[in-house]
Amino acid sequence: PLAQYFGILVCWAVVWNLFRHLKYSPERAFMLYLRCATVSAIVGVYQQITYLLQIEALYDIRWLTVGAAGLDVSGPFLRVPSLFTEPSYFAAFLMPALYFAILRLSGASRRLSIGRSVLFILALMCTFSTIGYIGLVLCVLFAIRLSLRNMLLGLSLIAALLSIAGSNPAISSRMSSIPSALQADLQGDENLSALINGLNLSIAKNMLSDRPLTGMGLGAYRVYSLEYLAEFLAGNEALTSKVNEMFEQLTLADGGSMYLRLPTELGIGGLLLLAWLIHRNSRPHVPQPHRDIATAALLFILVFSIRSGQLIRFDIIFFCSLYSLIWLQNAPVAARRPPPIPIHRKAVND
Repeated sequence: PLAQYFGILVCWAVVWNLFRHLKYSPERAFMLYLRCATVSAIVGVYQQITYLLQIEALYDIRWLTVGAAGLDVSGPFLRVPSLFTEPSYFAAFLMPALYFAILRLSGASRRLSIGRSVLFILALMCTFSTIGYIGLVLCVLFAIRLSLRNMLLGLSLIAALLSIAGSNPAISSRMSSIPSALQADLQGDENLSALINGLNLSIAKNMLSDRPLTGMGLGAYRVYSLEYLAEFLAGNEALTSKVNEMFEQLTLADGGSMYLRLPTELGIGGLLLLAWLIHRNSRPHVPQPHRDIATAALLFILVFSIRSGQLIRFDIIFFCSLYSLIWLQNAPVAARRPPPIPIHRKAVND
């Protein structure tokens, strides 16, 4: 845990030093992100095109990333990872840009062009990521204002997502494995992603039941997860054999999701305290364009937390810092008491 705390402090220091060079401007920081997102989206669409043309030397660019997973296909299409290790991380990274893309298509913002907005949506579609599609639905819900045009736009995007999800084996296999994962009735033949999440869910439930109020302590998931996994697998030889085969792919260090890691480490008491702090320090009146940037950063945090429980990643620290920067800049200024008005008395002659 001490190494984690030190790593987190170093990453936060690096991000805030970057903000210092950007003169603590949320607009400049977000424009820097949009440039990176545009490059990543272009690379992702390029990968899909070259994969369909079967030019392996052009779409297989894993040599550019450290720790990249193997390429995954979904029917005749490639699940594009772009410049990231996995398609789901790429999909999460696109969330803030997608939020502004929906705002642009609905006529609520002109920060992006129509072309870039379509590019971001197309790049997300190419990931075939369940988490990414859930994130796009959240972007629609956060961005759409009630009007006939916006409702038709939102319904069209959601209908397209449902159509892709229903006909796509990568997504449908995950969805069909959810019931067994939720019931902890794992057999080992489930979709790989659903199996890993189901194991982490069972570990998290057992940890939380042992220490529901205080939790296991921040950073403790990686310490105790292997012990709880062994207890869960006891007596199930088939599942144990499957887990041993895929042991390197398990996410026992962070629970595979912030929504599983934080409850077990903080407990109910810690979560309530965190919720109170967030509510106590909320900023209901944030002016534009800071409001939309803060919402975009929040959407990234919400979607990324589904995919990962990692605390030492540049992207999660960047958007947490960006949200904090906006929060600090819009803090209410305490009303100062005006100085007393001096009273000038006329001199009295003796």
